[in-house]
Amino acid sequence: MDLITKLGIDGRLLLAQILNFVVLLTVLNYFLYQPILKLLREREAKVKKSLEDSRKIEEELLKVAKEREDKLTEAKIEATGIIKDAQHSGDTQKETIINTAKEEAQKIIDKARAQSDQILGNLQSEALTELTEIIISVTEKILGKKITKEEDKKLVKEAVEEIISK
Repeated sequence: MDLITKLGIDGRLLLAQILNFVVLLTVLNYFLYQPILKLLREREAKVKKSLEDSRKIEEELLKVAKEREDKLTEAKIEATGIIKDAQHSGDTQKETIINTAKEEAQKIIDKARAQSDQILGNLQSEALTELTEIIISVTEKILGKKITKEEDKKLVKEAVEEIISK
């Protein structure tokens, strides 16, 4: 202790200063260090929560982007299918229309043939009637007498058969 007194250090004063320092350290620890430490821990927790929320949001965005891409791909596939169905339907309708037009054209052709056959038949019958009258008239002049109906029919038949056979 002698050395301490020679240096000018008072033991009681040193003890009081150490006690004051410990009290000050305790008060500062209680009122300043612990609240600041608590604030830093809360802030650290908020930052960690923010980072985790950010990571979750990023994952959700990636998930939404993937779903969007999948839906776009699905929509493209569906659109392609719809286009193919429409083309197939158009081809089917085209074939149906063409077949209907062909049938209608065939009906028109058949009708025209029937009409031409009928007209031809009418012309032949008219020509036959006129030819018969001419033959009767020529025959009367040649024979110089009136022909009976039976003879008329017989001569007409023979003349018609002769004309048809040529």
